[in-house]
Amino acid sequence: MTMTLAAWLTLDPNARRDAACESRAAAAKSAVSHGTYIFVADESDIDAEVKAAGKASWSGIPIAVKDNIDVAGFPTTGGASFLANSIPQIDAGVVGRMRQLGTVVVGKTNLHELAFGITSNNGAFGPVRNPVNPFLSAGGSSGGSAATVADGTVPLSLGTDTGGSISIPAAFCGVVGFRPSLGRYQGDGVLHLSWTRDTIGTHANTVADLRLADEHISEQPRVPARPVPSELVVGIANYFYQDLDPAVGKVAEQALDALTRSGVRLKHVDLPRQLKHAEEIGRTVVGWEAPRSILAYLRGLDAPYCGLTFEDVIAGTSSPDVANLLRHLRDDPVLLEEYREAMKARWQLRHAYASVLSEAGVNAMIFPTSPVLPPDLGLDKTLTLNGRDLPIFPTVTRHTAPGTVMGVPMVTLPAGSAEGLPVGMTLEGGFLTDPALLALAETVESVLVS
Repeated sequence: MTMTLAAWLTLDPNARRDAACESRAAAAKSAVSHGTYIFVADESDIDAEVKAAGKASWSGIPIAVKDNIDVAGFPTTGGASFLANSIPQIDAGVVGRMRQLGTVVVGKTNLHELAFGITSNNGAFGPVRNPVNPFLSAGGSSGGSAATVADGTVPLSLGTDTGGSISIPAAFCGVVGFRPSLGRYQGDGVLHLSWTRDTIGTHANTVADLRLADEHISEQPRVPARPVPSELVVGIANYFYQDLDPAVGKVAEQALDALTRSGVRLKHVDLPRQLKHAEEIGRTVVGWEAPRSILAYLRGLDAPYCGLTFEDVIAGTSSPDVANLLRHLRDDPVLLEEYREAMKARWQLRHAYASVLSEAGVNAMIFPTSPVLPPDLGLDKTLTLNGRDLPIFPTVTRHTAPGTVMGVPMVTLPAGSAEGLPVGMTLEGGFLTDPALLALAETVESVLVS
């Protein structure tokens, strides 16, 4: 039952109620078959929420929420079993806004444990399977968020993104994803990894749906009209087109050719030299902030969770890769001076990037979301790219990581398929250019799907 958000809005209230119950039933099946959900609402809860929504404009429209975002009445586990009985009484700000519109939450989606990974191989609740091929990864950490849109369960899902956690699952599952500029969406009520890099984002079926959701979440008007292709200048940089899986490279080339034929002007851009340090900057920032951010969230909970230590968090973590990361942060902590230098370098990178985009006169950059196709389910250490075994996290996130360090907006679009698998392209704009980037993305989407 794949319906766009726009299509849901055309249904009358009774039809929405019935369709929302169908959505809940589909979520329950998806939770079993693909590990998409950790918790699914009862049908009686859906009925109650639809009635409570009354005549609200989005009454009865089902959404899913990643299980590191608070939804009153549902546990928030962050994908960790030691938090399975922690039930918040207050919605996260973004969830509260969606519920004011009348949406109903059909469930909490599965994720990489503590959102600290890119595969959604969860040791506590099982992996999220890719809806296109259940033996492949859905991406992460918001794997369940993208997968539940891809399998048609809901038209809109809320996820979070630190280093590519909206963009990568969107590309791997063949849906659209929006990571807004840092600060555009409220960030309260979230089990964060990094207050500097984290943001709530959205997955949907179309860019029009992303724009509709953004308008209501941000409470800011959209750009009135999308541009025509001939009005656009889109940047490409060698950094994003080197050492790709050949299948990804072929789809990317075809996408660029389609844009050129449509009238979009492609312009080569020399990225700032600081970009080569983006991964190190981001790793240092998260290394300092993650232990403090996790403990800050726990201290806001009721007993016994408010008294948990970082050692307790490590002991309660079920995914070996995440537990190892946490131990590393404990045993070799980032120093305050290192963190300060990384934050300074982050601001310098953002400023340099903005200058490059402005001087080049481009509306946005475009690049393959990831250099690889979805990896096999269960891989968390290495993958093979062009005959070499490489660490999975920095390889998968090679293209998305710099933008997340800078806090700039990204829209990820399905660009085609290779070997029967989705390949995504990401459009990246300057800081706080979100409305214009979304409008541009809708134009690019129309070219890529034609």
